[in-house]
Amino acid sequence: MTSENRSHSAMALYRALLRCYPRAFRDRFGEEMTSAFGDAIAACPTRGARVNFLASAVVDAVRSGAAERAVAWRSRPRTSNTHPAGDTAMQSIMQDLRFAIRSLGRRPGLVTAVVLTLALGVGANTAIFSLLDAVLLHPLPAVARTDEVVAIYRAGSGRTPYQGVSYPLFQAMADHTRSLRALAADAGTTAAVRIAGRAEELDIRCVSGNFFSLLGLRAQAGRLLTPSDDDVPGAHAVVVLSDAMWTSAFNRRPSAVGSTIRIGERPFTIIGVAPRGFRGTSLSGAPQLWVPVTMLTSLGTGGLLATIGTHAYTLPSFTFFSLVGRLRPTVTPSAAAAELTTIAKNVQRQAAGRSGARGNGVVTFDSRGHVVHATPRISVVPIVQAAALADRGSLVRFVTILVVVVALTLLIACVNVANLMLVRGSERAHELGVRAALGASRSRIARALFIESLLLALLGAAAGIGVGLLTMHLLSAFTLPGGIRLDRVDLSLDGRVLAFAVALAIATALLFGLVPALRSSRADLAAVIAARGTGKRRAPRGILAGVQVALSLLLLVGAALFARSLRAGLTTDLGFDPRPIAAVDVELDLHGYSTHARSAAYFDEAMARARRIHGVTAVAIASQVPLGRLLEFPLKGLPPADGTPADSTISAGFVAISPEYFSVLGVPLVRGRAFTRADTHDAPAVVMVNEAAARAFSPAGAILGKTLGMLGGDGARVVGIVRDTKYGSVRDEHIPVVFVPITQGNPMPVTSIITRSEHPAATLAALRRTVAAIDPNVSIDNPRLVRDQIDTVLMPQRFGATLLGIFALISLCVSAVGIYGVIAYGVSQRAPEIAVRIALGARHMDILRLVLLRTAVAVVVGGVVGLAASVAASRTLARFLYGITPLDATAFLGAVLLLAIAAAVASCTPAVRATRIDPMTTLRAE
Repeated sequence: MTSENRSHSAMALYRALLRCYPRAFRDRFGEEMTSAFGDAIAACPTRGARVNFLASAVVDAVRSGAAERAVAWRSRPRTSNTHPAGDTAMQSIMQDLRFAIRSLGRRPGLVTAVVLTLALGVGANTAIFSLLDAVLLHPLPAVARTDEVVAIYRAGSGRTPYQGVSYPLFQAMADHTRSLRALAADAGTTAAVRIAGRAEELDIRCVSGNFFSLLGLRAQAGRLLTPSDDDVPGAHAVVVLSDAMWTSAFNRRPSAVGSTIRIGERPFTIIGVAPRGFRGTSLSGAPQLWVPVTMLTSLGTGGLLATIGTHAYTLPSFTFFSLVGRLRPTVTPSAAAAELTTIAKNVQRQAAGRSGARGNGVVTFDSRGHVVHATPRISVVPIVQAAALADRGSLVRFVTILVVVVALTLLIACVNVANLMLVRGSERAHELGVRAALGASRSRIARALFIESLLLALLGAAAGIGVGLLTMHLLSAFTLPGGIRLDRVDLSLDGRVLAFAVALAIATALLFGLVPALRSSRADLAAVIAARGTGKRRAPRGILAGVQVALSLLLLVGAALFARSLRAGLTTDLGFDPRPIAAVDVELDLHGYSTHARSAAYFDEAMARARRIHGVTAVAIASQVPLGRLLEFPLKGLPPADGTPADSTISAGFVAISPEYFSVLGVPLVRGRAFTRADTHDAPAVVMVNEAAARAFSPAGAILGKTLGMLGGDGARVVGIVRDTKYGSVRDEHIPVVFVPITQGNPMPVTSIITRSEHPAATLAALRRTVAAIDPNVSIDNPRLVRDQIDTVLMPQRFGATLLGIFALISLCVSAVGIYGVIAYGVSQRAPEIAVRIALGARHMDILRLVLLRTAVAVVVGGVVGLAASVAASRTLARFLYGITPLDATAFLGAVLLLAIAAAVASCTPAVRATRIDPMTTLRAE
């Protein structure tokens, strides 16, 4: 910087410092002081001298300026026009407060509009940003120092990028890692639990003894698990309750600690209660009980875990465990992943050396279902991300959309408040001019307007807290992508977000509430008092109306796209009619039914009793009901008798069913035959496939009679083909599904009892009672109407359509109010002009054109901008749309039409009123 530029900068700074002095002092001595400062700064020989002189000038200006202002304040005239005699500062403020209340009381419409607008903006933003904080930013509030805690998985591929690890690998990592302070194992399962006199099937987490201490958790009552609780498999039958289970089953009684519950057929002693707010390390589940990890195979009397037994802790192929660890200082997740991968490779090499087999450590399936023997690779993910790891990409996108929507809503609210406050200020220009002419100071006028604006902002903020709580309650009914049920998430109004939204609302109200005071202090008082009906200063309000229109159209298009997608999902062809179907689930191997004969007898009795329920026309059992989670396995066609080559391995859904299954669903048989009661253990193994599987396994269409390899068995012959149905989601294309008869003893870890009836809701209640009466110890899980599962799989679309629809309608109403306010104010200001035009013969169309033209231009421009923004933004919604494209013409046209109707109604009402102005009455009033 040259010396000349430095001198200019110093002079500019000193002119700014002169504002420390009163205006009268500046007018009298300002030029001389500036000239003297310039000469002195120019005489400084070095840069350091200039800096020292400038610093002393700043200190002197601030000190002497404050002294001069104090002298000016003590010598100011005290007239009755400014402050009444004896009036104190507090009395003056209270007087302004009473005046503000009376002034606002005369304008209830304005108060209602501003308060509701601010409440909607503040409440919605607080709720959604609190949701963002609870799901993505701080999902585990009970865990200490979450930045150090990580989740550890075995890296997979395809649909399973994160896979569990074996217990031997966990032990090797825990013994040899230097990147982690501690490492804990965690495995989830369900089990039949008798607690507080009732049987339930509960979610249970089996964790290592250092799990709670690693997370920095302390018990509410009793104690938590310790390493001594998991030293011997099956030896320590102790359990920790969740806070929710302690509340529901024991009413938070301390005496619960030390009491006994039964898990399966084994008693467990309650040793403590987990801290309030801790719901595990995943948002997609909420475990009610925690037991030692070495009790995993002791929780039931049958099933896979009981069959494996203590081998679960020695088999390298039993990858049922997920891990959590706490990083050492300065260690990054990537560095820890590299070290743990090295340990995993060493474990694999040692296992291969002992067995003499290549690749004995890790077995995975690729996206096509092919078996892959791969070198193990470990993924280390921050626990904050891992808490919502399932479909995290969709979750982040969906929550981001919600955040953008509510941010736009807050912006629209602030714009509308600004518009209303500007209109209010313009209406009061005459009043403020009169007050200033009578001697009111600029500060007194500003203070009065400040108090009035602050009252409005505080009322809006208080109402916003109520709106936020209501929004939280509404959100709890939805499920986010990744299976995150919001009724299980710790949703509470975030104080930081609430403070920010309230501050923004107050700032908006104050800023645009004080603008009239600034205008009145600078304007010619005579002109302000005399000005009537000039219609000036409309441009800012027209621009704000255009901004509201653009933002509202953006939200309307998003809501319309979600609504159209929801409709497409609800009307899609599922391949069956879900309306008459009801189902309940049972898991018999958790209740002592460890043999096929016992399970078969139970289900025969259940089906017989269900058939006797009034209105039931068909009953079946199956391991899977459509529109739920579909188990998939790699299946391979075996060479037929003529010796031709085998078909490729294909990943297909696997469903075990009773012969009545397709009759209950109403799925037609395409070719071949259905299962019968003759397909028993003694008969040849048979399967049925859907059309998608027939095409996948045999593109030529000759799959009947072929043999498929079934889960390592000798294979089963295809005897029938049924129509395709949607299983996992309405979004899925038809995927290959293979059906096996349950009568041949095929495994069914979870079994659904399914009925078809005329009145499914009544049937469901009767079905629960009927099945529960067979064996009171067997818990009935997941009673449901299959038609309701459509709502579950379409939850993102329903959530988006509901939430965006609400916010879009709110923004539309707010924008309509803004447009109405702009035109109505313009009509009131230009009433004398309009009266003169009518008296001179202007037609109604001329008056309408005069009133609407400028605002119409702003609305049209705002609509065009909003439409362009909608086209650009719609592509971000593509992942959540079903059956339509992001540029769906119907959605765009519907949003534009709705906005046009709202704008027309808001515009025409005050415009038509303008055509009815009586010239004589209006001009006489002037």
